[in-house]
Amino acid sequence: MSNSTTSYSSIDTVDVVVIVLYFLFVFSIGLYSTIVSGVKRFLKYWRERKNGRHMIVGDEDDPYREVAMQPIPSKDSLMMTANETTETTHKNGHSMSDMTVGVVDDDDNEIALKEVDLGFEQRPTQNSDVILATKPTTTTQQEPSNVESDEEAQNVKKGSKNFFLADGNVGFVAIACSLFASNIGAEHILGLSSSGASIGLAVGMAEVYSPIWILVLGWLFIPFYLKTQVFTLPEFIEKRFDRTCRMYLSMMSLVMYVMTKISVSIYAGVVVFKVLLGWDVWISAAAVVISTGIYTILGGLSAVIYTEVLQTFVMIIGATILFVQGMIKVGGYSGLQKNLPDSMMHLFQPPSHHDFPVTGVLFGMTWTSMWYWCTDQSIVQRALAAKDLANAIRGCVLAALIKFLPLFLMVIPGMIARVLIPEVKDDPNSAYILLITKLAPPGLKGLLLSAIIAALMSSLASLFHSSSTLFTMDFYRVVREYFDKRRIMKNAQPIVSTTPRENASGTIPADPNTVEFDLPNRNTEYVVVGKLAGAVVTVIGLLFIPVVQVLSKQLYIYTHKIMGYLAAPIAVIFLMGVLFKSPNQYGCLFTLILGNTLGLARLFLEALFNGTSFNMYQLPPVARVILDNYIHSNFLHFSACMALFSIISLFVVSWITGSSSPEKTEQLTLNYSQIIRSAREFISQQQSFSTALKENSGHVVNVIFTIVVLMTLFTLYIIFR
Repeated sequence: MSNSTTSYSSIDTVDVVVIVLYFLFVFSIGLYSTIVSGVKRFLKYWRERKNGRHMIVGDEDDPYREVAMQPIPSKDSLMMTANETTETTHKNGHSMSDMTVGVVDDDDNEIALKEVDLGFEQRPTQNSDVILATKPTTTTQQEPSNVESDEEAQNVKKGSKNFFLADGNVGFVAIACSLFASNIGAEHILGLSSSGASIGLAVGMAEVYSPIWILVLGWLFIPFYLKTQVFTLPEFIEKRFDRTCRMYLSMMSLVMYVMTKISVSIYAGVVVFKVLLGWDVWISAAAVVISTGIYTILGGLSAVIYTEVLQTFVMIIGATILFVQGMIKVGGYSGLQKNLPDSMMHLFQPPSHHDFPVTGVLFGMTWTSMWYWCTDQSIVQRALAAKDLANAIRGCVLAALIKFLPLFLMVIPGMIARVLIPEVKDDPNSAYILLITKLAPPGLKGLLLSAIIAALMSSLASLFHSSSTLFTMDFYRVVREYFDKRRIMKNAQPIVSTTPRENASGTIPADPNTVEFDLPNRNTEYVVVGKLAGAVVTVIGLLFIPVVQVLSKQLYIYTHKIMGYLAAPIAVIFLMGVLFKSPNQYGCLFTLILGNTLGLARLFLEALFNGTSFNMYQLPPVARVILDNYIHSNFLHFSACMALFSIISLFVVSWITGSSSPEKTEQLTLNYSQIIRSAREFISQQQSFSTALKENSGHVVNVIFTIVVLMTLFTLYIIFR
């Protein structure tokens, strides 16, 4: 990475105006999202309080809830009202044990009513920010359980869903744009063009290969993620395996965010500001972080996603104009072939290629791409915000189609810069910026600068938000609920019920040893902690910038190296956990710990012995060969070996310790017999083709566009092979 602080080109007044107007518009989107969310909450609050004082019965999403709302009954009629409500809820498939009945007075104090034998215990509590959220009731014999009930999880999610998952109401176009924009950050723009100028089309294999795994995300993983209603992907691992695996995966995800994404993205922004504006490193870093954090923290994921829609179009339009101008200047694709070595004009490279050998792409990039697109929180969180499964799949399919663009808008412009600008050969990291300053007229230069900064903001916003979600939902919430249960168990008076209770599984006999208690509703607290966690992660990323300056010479290759060392075990446990029922929690944890340990050891030893041959050491020949291959082999080949090792260890340890329990696999793995049975039923149906299309129109559209993506992929392989 060039350390030059020279500004290659001054920014014209027109460019400054374009940049200012663009970012004013960006911040207005975040502000609009925040205002709309607040107005919706206020209107909901006002509607439910329009009678001054009212009673709340049942779950917030219960369709019969509005019928139950009424002025507070008198003390004498309270028992009768509760009994009538119990009968009504029993008729509709609920029971009183599944709900909390509450009263809200004019001073915002909520009074929880608890069923105890033949009477009611009345207890005033401080009302939470989400006034109408129910408080889950937990039943415990002696010690608080470590396993959350479905009721607890759903109540925690209601108040914070808008901040963490954009209220689950995002359409497929916004999903696609968000997936694309959060992937293509400034480090991608600079890194892809830099590697394009250095090694040619081979670096584009990462971009051409990615659409396959975006399709896998939509068609294979997203149905499971949405069905389990998870906030984070480690939460899915808890449901499939156990909580220990979830906690470990969350920790590794945060470590990988700092090492591969947050600090690298900030440093890429520093390079942009330093080269284009001549700003100091820390001033540039502060500008990047502050501008990104404002609309992320204020607006939540809604602001991030809808801002990314704008940023996607800005990037595509600006980069397309630059690509067309560059191709005209260089004389078209034939001009590139004439002025560049033949080895730079092919996607597929021999197995001996230093960075992207074809064997590494086929067997190693499979796992890094799967980790990035199918199991990485910052990417998958976009699809989890979809309004339904059909929109999630369609958003992934559209994102896969858009994902082909970086080959033309970033890799090839780097090759164009090498032909048109001689100094790029010695400083390839400046390729894209130099191309802007040489070709872009005033105004377009400002638009392209806005596009790069927008990509940076989008990527960082995604990372900040996903990091805060991981910390809050996988660490803070777990610890908070554990101590809440301990405190309540210590202070609560046992409530003995002589009445049998009912739930979805049937009637549960009364147990005189049962203790019931209400967990506090901490939705608002979780949102605040999430925002603070995002700020802390930002500071850590800033402090890591000096490390990136020392370690990275090519940001794009550096990022893919870290992924190659650490991603394979994570991708393996997700894929095998969904495809097969036999992997259990012991095999999962063993595979993650051992695989990540070997990957971190490779990273440390490569930095320590970079370029060093072990022939100088007095080691047995076999040991020297093993160490040389372990430390100096291609990172994609290393990823392929780690994937094979992880698969073997996962199944062997699971076989030794026993298969997963049925409740862990019944809804969280593919049911092959059901798939075959459904296919046979569909084929055997005696209906016309037009009727079948009409009944399955949503899936048909997704299938058609999936075929288009695969045909485009095949065409590019043929053209650039």
